[in-house]
Amino acid sequence: MAAEFAGRSATQVGKMLDYSFRVMQETTKHTTQNLDVLMQCGTIVAEGWQTILREWISATQETTQKNMNDFQELMQCRSIDTLFSYQSNILRDRIESIQHSNARISEVSTQVANETAKRISEMTGSISFGSELVEQSQRNLRRAGVEITRVDRAGD
Repeated sequence: MAAEFAGRSATQVGKMLDYSFRVMQETTKHTTQNLDVLMQCGTIVAEGWQTILREWISATQETTQKNMNDFQELMQCRSIDTLFSYQSNILRDRIESIQHSNARISEVSTQVANETAKRISEMTGSISFGSELVEQSQRNLRRAGVEITRVDRAGD
């Protein structure tokens, strides 16, 4: 009877160890997949910022070029009235340019944010926290506990 009890116990322990190993493998697989998704999300966010910065740099370069051209025009003015008139035009143009640049950067930011959110949402849908694995583990542990109790009672 003791040998039979030991045999059953060894079988149950073997099954539990085998199951534990499979759970560990599955958990490692899910963790690796989750980390991969997080890395991809970081890349997507970086690409979004890069697009926004490109737009901002483009607007800055355009404004700088306009400033240089306008400065040359101001240097060629021959009267105070022409100078003031040209300065007014430059000021109006700069305000319009700033508004246009801000609107464009805002548009690009919105597009990037929407695209980034969509792509991240699609990827995070594949993230698995293994809840079904945890539930299955709990069921199997309860069954193993019941079986060990049964074997213990049979040994008594």
